[in-house]
Amino acid sequence: MLRRSFAAAAFLSGLFAALPGALAEAVDASPKTLGDPDAPVTLIEFASMSCPHCAAFHAQRLPEIKETFIDTGMVKLEFRDFPLNGPAVFGGALAHCAAPDRYFAWIDLIFSAQREWATAAFGMTGDSWNAFLEADCPRSEWPEIWEKLAELGGKGGMSERRVGECLCDVDLQNALLRSRAEAIAEYDIDHTPSFVLDGKRLDDPPTDRDLERAVAARAE
Repeated sequence: MLRRSFAAAAFLSGLFAALPGALAEAVDASPKTLGDPDAPVTLIEFASMSCPHCAAFHAQRLPEIKETFIDTGMVKLEFRDFPLNGPAVFGGALAHCAAPDRYFAWIDLIFSAQREWATAAFGMTGDSWNAFLEADCPRSEWPEIWEKLAELGGKGGMSERRVGECLCDVDLQNALLRSRAEAIAEYDIDHTPSFVLDGKRLDDPPTDRDLERAVAARAE
C-alpha cells in the first residue's frame, strides 16, 4: 500500500495569509490534467511533492496506467496538490511555474530528485520567515531548500530569477494550501497519495481491474 499519513505542520495554516503575491503575472495553480480532457473516466490523484510514496507511484505505477488507459483515451488523470509540509508547497509551486504543457514533465523531474531537495534543512520559521518574505526573498538569505530547488530548476531550464519569484509567490502558495483544504472537505483526504475514481474514493492506488470496471460502467 502506498500511503503517507497526513501530519501538516501548524505553521502551514497561517504562514502566507497576510502577505502579497510576488509574481507580476498570476500563475494558474488549478488542477492539471494528463490525457484527453474528454476521456470518459476521471482519476483524481491527491499528492504531496515531498511524499516518497507519491514519487514511487509516479515512477512505477503511473507509466503503466498511462500506457494502457490514458494514452488510449479511456481515462484522464487530474493531479491535485495536497501538500503535507512546507517543502511540498515549494515543490508544487515550482511545477506550476513551468509552462502548462511542461507541467507533468516537471512533476516527474521534481519527484525524481525528491531526496535531494525535500530533506534539505528548512532554515527559517515564524517571524524570521515572514521577514524574509516581506523583504522580497533576498537571494543572500535563501534557505537551503530553495537553493536545492533553484539547482533543480536550472536543470529543467528555469532561470534562477524565475525560481525565486515562483517560490516567493504567496498567492500561489496560498492556492496550494487551499487545494489541500478543499480535498479534506470534499473527499476527506487524509494521506498521500490518495485517489478518487469517477467520484469514488479508493483505499489504495487503482488497479487495472478498478480502471477497467470504471471504463465499462461508462460504456453501458
